[in-house]
Amino acid sequence: MSDQQKKEKNLLWAMGYFGIYLLIQMGAGLLVGIGLLLFGAAQGVGGNFKSVLSENALLISLTANLGVALGFYLILGWRRQKWREVCNFRSIASKTDILLLTLAGVAFNFIMMLFYLMPFFQKHISSYNHSISGLVGEQHLVMVLLTVGLVGPVVEEIVFRGIIFSELQKKVSPGLANLLQALLFGLVHVNLFQSTYTFLLGFVLGGLCLVGRSLWFPIIVHIAFNTFSVVFNQFVAEHNFLTEGFSYQIALAVSLIYVLIAGKYYLKNFPSKN
Repeated sequence: MSDQQKKEKNLLWAMGYFGIYLLIQMGAGLLVGIGLLLFGAAQGVGGNFKSVLSENALLISLTANLGVALGFYLILGWRRQKWREVCNFRSIASKTDILLLTLAGVAFNFIMMLFYLMPFFQKHISSYNHSISGLVGEQHLVMVLLTVGLVGPVVEEIVFRGIIFSELQKKVSPGLANLLQALLFGLVHVNLFQSTYTFLLGFVLGGLCLVGRSLWFPIIVHIAFNTFSVVFNQFVAEHNFLTEGFSYQIALAVSLIYVLIAGKYYLKNFPSKN
């Protein structure tokens, strides 16, 4: 097989992985929804399929992500590839890096809030908020943190910044591969508002993966981003503290300064460390 054929094969695998991810996500929702609907019918509880999906969105999300993890583990095994090597799970030796990356995840929350202020996205924000409230709803905080704050970010990083990104880099340059995986990551979130900021977040996370040469870098930032978002919206946002006015401007300024300083630190130091 020529080098060109190998590159084309790698590109096909990357797109295939993306398709498999979507199929498992949709399949899990369909199977869990049907199962719950049948269980409800057996118990004499009525309901339509759409309402069942909406009321059990968190359970479906957790099931889908676990299904994705299992599916990709089996596929890599079938291809005789070691998932630790494909995803580049190099350990992070410094506790300082863990702290810096965690703070970066928090800072990105305030930066992404800028999208709420853009008139273009206003008509899409209400549907986004509705989908989020449907996912979180009245669910127990521990369950939300487990699903949204831990399992979701880890699985998404393995798939997009790990497996898909790795395959794309065998076909195109790292920069273009990063752009493509970020685009795919944004597309799976459907809503235009969420797709836009997840595209940008995915691009940053891919850059972190390149700079740090370890999937743990984007995983830590992604976990911190989602976890802080859940906790912040649960306990702080409803009081409008740090979400509008002068308090938000201060939080945004601090976040931007921190990200710029941290970014400069990693760009300067990590190539020489690896």
